[in-house]
Amino acid sequence: MRAALAVCVLLGVAGLAHGAQPASAWAGRRIYQILTDRFAKGPMAPTPAPAPPGTVTLIYQNTAWSQCYLHYDAGSGWNGVPGAAMPCGYGSEYPCSGGWYVGTVLHASSVTFVTTDGQGQWDNNDGANYEITYPGTWLLSNGNLRPLTSSLTAAMLNVTNKKQQKPKKKLGGSPTPPCNYNTYCGGTFSGVEEHLDYITGMGFDAIWISPVPLNYDISPTNQGYHGYWALDWFKINPHFGTPEQLKSFVSAAHAKGVWVMVDLVHNHVAPVGTAYGLVNPFNSSDHYHPVCQVNNYQCETQEILHCRLADLPDLNQDNPYVTQQLLAYTQWLLNEFQFDGIRMDTVMYVKNQYWTVLSSQVNSYIVGEVDLGGSAGLACNVNYASNGVDATLNYPLYHVLRAVFREGQSMYGLGTAYRDQQQFPHPNWEVNFLDNHDNSRFLCGNDNIVPQYKSALAHMFFQPGIPCVYQGTEQLYDGCAGPANDNREALWPSGYNTNTDMYTFLATLSSAHRRYQTYAAEYLERWRDQSFYCYVRGSIVVATTNGNDAQTRTVPNLPLSGSQQLCDLFKPSDCVPGSVNMTLTIPAGGEPKVWFIH
Repeated sequence: MRAALAVCVLLGVAGLAHGAQPASAWAGRRIYQILTDRFAKGPMAPTPAPAPPGTVTLIYQNTAWSQCYLHYDAGSGWNGVPGAAMPCGYGSEYPCSGGWYVGTVLHASSVTFVTTDGQGQWDNNDGANYEITYPGTWLLSNGNLRPLTSSLTAAMLNVTNKKQQKPKKKLGGSPTPPCNYNTYCGGTFSGVEEHLDYITGMGFDAIWISPVPLNYDISPTNQGYHGYWALDWFKINPHFGTPEQLKSFVSAAHAKGVWVMVDLVHNHVAPVGTAYGLVNPFNSSDHYHPVCQVNNYQCETQEILHCRLADLPDLNQDNPYVTQQLLAYTQWLLNEFQFDGIRMDTVMYVKNQYWTVLSSQVNSYIVGEVDLGGSAGLACNVNYASNGVDATLNYPLYHVLRAVFREGQSMYGLGTAYRDQQQFPHPNWEVNFLDNHDNSRFLCGNDNIVPQYKSALAHMFFQPGIPCVYQGTEQLYDGCAGPANDNREALWPSGYNTNTDMYTFLATLSSAHRRYQTYAAEYLERWRDQSFYCYVRGSIVVATTNGNDAQTRTVPNLPLSGSQQLCDLFKPSDCVPGSVNMTLTIPAGGEPKVWFIH
């Protein structure tokens, strides 16, 4: 999940498609992930509807009181004395035993308040009262009032000073932000439609867009631009456009042979605290699990399945109404807008039995987000791909590719990773990637590893699975994850430059993937050691290294005869006679060598 409007564009099998496609039809495509809000402004969408009323959640500590009340003024006068009763306890971090209480104020942009035990004892900030200046979750302990979430803290520290800066283009690297990356920046469905040729020019033929429902805004500087804070599930987010504009975009994509994948969230809703009445259709407390927070990330524990991720209210899929509405929404979305596939957010936070039932009722490819890292992560991904969704985002491979090509670890890991992938029931359905909206970019903090970046991309493209490339890769964006969300850059400062070396590089890889149908060929590992790895996939031979030094190996058992040639994919006229055993060289610099058998 980790909030961000995503669009992935996938390439591969030719032909038009209209409506949900099964997993087998998606195999062989290639993905380019974009953030809808950050990809292209295009024609302006209609003026968005006013933001929904704000919600203030106060977590207050007073160990001397056995009960607590919130006496407040949210702009319409003070509520009656002693005030609204505050239940004790807020998740495992703020238990009743610690004297913690929680209060909620709806329809509030600011709140002036005091607390009382209802027996004559008051905490009124020494007569000055306490003031909360914008909606969100706030913590009051020992007279210190502060926002609970890091995003709110960032807003208080005026991270928004970037909003006044003009975008600047540079050769490689992320541009100066044209807006505050915690807010809407202006990307629309129509903008994506206008720039479809930019996407297809790199060979991509499917687009994965972010969640589309109306989202919640915590404050003017912390908004649901990413799509993962659904407030009204059956209303299209007006910041991105109208339902008609969404349909127009999907129709235009289909006309170019491009499929569209939509991002869905079935785990949680907007960060409304316990103000469930704000959410449609999940407006009752029995639609949710009891309030607790996820602190330990382990596969299929009660905590991870029933508690809140980042304090987002956790839907109770054991409630028949909840499952009925989630299924109805999914089917409505697929049928109404003719989406071709589903990227499902936060899959490992919901039991796999739910996904099995959903998959059986939705005739569509579903790829789910599952990430734990390490051997436990592999097992968790395999579990959900075997017993729940069709496939997962391939985080196990992502971690290995980052370790080998970014950190310079042993290339033996690539062979181990390939063999690990065979544990998946359908390795070719897994979605492979190097970057996304949830993590720092490959080039974050180090723009000098572009050759290794290319090597990792080349390796990823021809592995079993569907390769996915994140928006801005072709412009060498290098943003880092953090409170400012610099890894979620807007693309328009780049000018949609189609002449960059990386744009051409990706287009060449995509073309070979499609032309030689490597996704249908057997994977043959032919050499591996600490600094050199070579494999064959159909008519493609890939050799990579994890450093900058030149590497030469005599590679055996290549599927070549004396009448065939081995030709450089990036310099097709550069061919050498083929043989079963060949001396292959990666020149100094670390860029990959990719050949096709001719």
